[in-house]
Amino acid sequence: MNENEWLLLRLLDEVDVPIRGRTRLQKIVFILRSKFGRFRDYHYSFHYYGPFSHELADDLENLRIGGLIREAAVDAGDLTRYEIEISDRGRKKLEAAPRPARLRSSLVGEARRLNSKNLDSVISQAYGIARREGLNP
Repeated sequence: MNENEWLLLRLLDEVDVPIRGRTRLQKIVFILRSKFGRFRDYHYSFHYYGPFSHELADDLENLRIGGLIREAAVDAGDLTRYEIEISDRGRKKLEAAPRPARLRSSLVGEARRLNSKNLDSVISQAYGIARREGLNP
């Protein structure tokens, strides 16, 4: 596992509730990257709903295939949303790993706050950060 995959597992473990959608998780990680300097290896470009990282999508897929995270499909009217959370296998992997014990509480708190906000608001915040950082659509 790469360092970002460890960070994602730790984040999903400490947020302690499912992240409400792949799009939301993309934006949360982008915002955390900007505010806290973590996840810097992810490169972002504009996609349908703002900043998107193919590397992040790949890491999430690797974690899912490895059984370390779960994605549960949720009917959201005219589309399907996926709730993403760490699996029991993922928690066991974290417990057995010689990694830093905890993420900064402010980082985890920000992730929780973003997960509870309206998705349009999270996307709008990510767009604003992307513009300030010079990421062009």
